[in-house]
Amino acid sequence: PDLFLLLLLLLLVCATHSAAECTVSPEDQQQALRKVFSAWGGPTWRRKEGWLDTSIECEDSGLQLPAHCCWHGIKCYISRTCSDGERPEFDRCGFEPGLVWEISLESNNLTGDFSSLDHNAFACHLSGIRLHNNELWGQLGPDFNLYRKLYVVDLIANNLQGPLPQGIGQISSLNLLFLSGNSLEGNMPSDLCGNNTRLFSFAIDDNNFSGSLEMSRCTQLGYILARGNRFDQVFRSGISTLPQIKGVFLEENGIHGTLPDDMFISFLPSLEQLGLRNNKLSGPLPIMSLFSLKYVDLTDNRFAGPVPDSWAIMARPGSEVYLHTNYLSCCGTGPLSPEELMEANDTLRIDDVYNGVDYNAPLLPPSLELADELQTVFVHQRQSFKANGMRCPKLKLAGQKDGPDSVLDWFLDPSYYMFIKCECDEGLHMVNLTKPG
Repeated sequence: PDLFLLLLLLLLVCATHSAAECTVSPEDQQQALRKVFSAWGGPTWRRKEGWLDTSIECEDSGLQLPAHCCWHGIKCYISRTCSDGERPEFDRCGFEPGLVWEISLESNNLTGDFSSLDHNAFACHLSGIRLHNNELWGQLGPDFNLYRKLYVVDLIANNLQGPLPQGIGQISSLNLLFLSGNSLEGNMPSDLCGNNTRLFSFAIDDNNFSGSLEMSRCTQLGYILARGNRFDQVFRSGISTLPQIKGVFLEENGIHGTLPDDMFISFLPSLEQLGLRNNKLSGPLPIMSLFSLKYVDLTDNRFAGPVPDSWAIMARPGSEVYLHTNYLSCCGTGPLSPEELMEANDTLRIDDVYNGVDYNAPLLPPSLELADELQTVFVHQRQSFKANGMRCPKLKLAGQKDGPDSVLDWFLDPSYYMFIKCECDEGLHMVNLTKPG
């Protein structure tokens, strides 16, 4: 009984504290905004119309609102209730008119510590924080997780530091989280997407995040942009399906390992765009099963072996496939293991990856053919040719004449198809040692 009473008291205390958090008034929020103006260098803002003037007669949608609702970048709720078809995150409805709905001060020369924003004052009502392209520093901090109605956060191109706070995934209303171009670091929180997540677009390009990027609970995620970090693991066998995701952009990390053979079938069934350029992925390419996929960039990794026949599904106008600067080969046999490829330095050349050549293997997957139209190729230290000045064929749909409807945006190293139909610029002579004799 004593334990039951103790638990009941704890619940009552928590409920009381929660209710107290939501008793802020428009006047409380106006005071919090005045502090923001002082802490973030308000006098030097590019736009500060109305700020600190409490005598403004502010009218919006036929309502007389508190003065701060007409300060530049501040939008307030205009209706306590939402009509049929209206949503709080778009229609400024659902709370007392005069409470702050969104703070939008993009590219406004804000300078100061982000933690100067009193999250408690806005936790129960604020729908949007749009502060990109300023000079805000500091950490998001644990109080950031107090928000209950936050729909969009845009803090791109500031100077924020530190990790994402554990618990950020518990903001179940959060749909758009844009944090690119800061100095954030550390591992992703284990609860990134929480239990009832609505997170749809997550942008963290050009930060210093590291470790494993765990997305298995992000079942509503549509896009992730995480270029230019230091993640080392993302894809592995047995990962959960992300049924909604359409765009994955993880270029220029340190991601290693192999791609699961069933990655597209089992993990990313709705994918339309995939960017994995400049990582350390190795081994064979996975089976391709997605007609929805329109863009694939696997440039500058360590893939080996032939392009699977299933990739012929990508042989259609409008699709873009970038597979160059790898160790792929139509006809090489006995390639190094994925582990050996991953551990090799960037001076490993394709000549040293295979122990033989199968001259009877098909040059290209079904539905693909070498076009007559040539394009310049550039020397990379991994290649088996040593001089600029080579032009090699584009790829086209098999059995069709060269033309805009048949020539494809596919990019393979010419070593893949053993330099067939390649030519040298005037004054150079090509000796093809990949062919017998």
